[in-house]
Amino acid sequence: MLFRAIAVSAALAATAVSADLLTIPIHKVPDEEHHANLLSSHTPPLAVMSSVTAVAVTSRKLIRGSPDREENIVLHDLKNTQYYGKIKVGTPPQEFEMVFDTGSSDLWIPGQTCASNSDNCSSKSAYVKTASSSFSEVAAGSMSNFSIRYGSGDVSGKFGLDTVTVAEDYTVEGQTFALVDSTDGLGDVYENAAFDGILGLAFQALSQDPQANTFIANLQDQDGVDRAMFAFYLGDESDGELAIGGYNEDRMQNPNEINWVPLAMPAYWLIAMDQVKFGDTVITIGQTGGIMDTGTSLIYGPEDQVMSMIDAIPGAELIPQLQLYLIPCETDLPDLEFQIEGQPYNIP
Repeated sequence: MLFRAIAVSAALAATAVSADLLTIPIHKVPDEEHHANLLSSHTPPLAVMSSVTAVAVTSRKLIRGSPDREENIVLHDLKNTQYYGKIKVGTPPQEFEMVFDTGSSDLWIPGQTCASNSDNCSSKSAYVKTASSSFSEVAAGSMSNFSIRYGSGDVSGKFGLDTVTVAEDYTVEGQTFALVDSTDGLGDVYENAAFDGILGLAFQALSQDPQANTFIANLQDQDGVDRAMFAFYLGDESDGELAIGGYNEDRMQNPNEINWVPLAMPAYWLIAMDQVKFGDTVITIGQTGGIMDTGTSLIYGPEDQVMSMIDAIPGAELIPQLQLYLIPCETDLPDLEFQIEGQPYNIP
């Protein structure tokens, strides 16, 4: 994996723990299904951000309480394009399959009216607020309407508060979240997806309600966490997991060679890349911003830079209906290389 040995941290000390890990089985599907589902991913939600002017990154893996304790969330793999795991909301708990998305900051799940308002929501698990004794409406004067735009479309609903639990017992009380009543903007992408909602792991600057703490911030505040970290392992023909409270050294090629990268700004998980190369050709000159986004299975780039790579591929042909390029199987493609904090990471 490209970022297997990259950790993002805002002056946080790393603690590696391996006990009591929960793992997620990830099942590989045939390549033809993966290719057919290339469009089942989303780009990050829209936000106004300045360009990268300095290096500074953060890896947030959550360390709670004891430094020798770690819990993991099981992440299931769907068609090599979606990785999702369970959370529980309310009292008694209602379970939902979620995408843990470092490209957004909000937590949303379908409300009771979602299925009747949006056809693509009919098969999703719906949150019933009247069934939860811990649910409450947002306070008077607080933001009540929720609306977010992803690359694949709009989602809207109402904010509420309730208890949210991840892993076995990582619980936040009074977490602000959205009960979604419309997912029409996501179309078939959402209907065919295996997840119900999204739990954003980016920073508060991207939240649709700037006054409400993100789940990660509340988890740290309520549990008295001195250091906050989380780590993803997205397997291929093997298990995958989201580790909270440390990182699983068994998932790493060499735990002693982590490349700690500074965060450019606390909004997206945005870092400054030294350069991008396609074979021997340097695509970017000088530091270039790059977002670490677990909510998409694609690599995005500026059109002119991507086209310079396409132009270098013999036989590349645009398929207008899909807006994708078809490349002959026998074509010998050069490696795509990202250089981050002086370390090259190659994608064959």
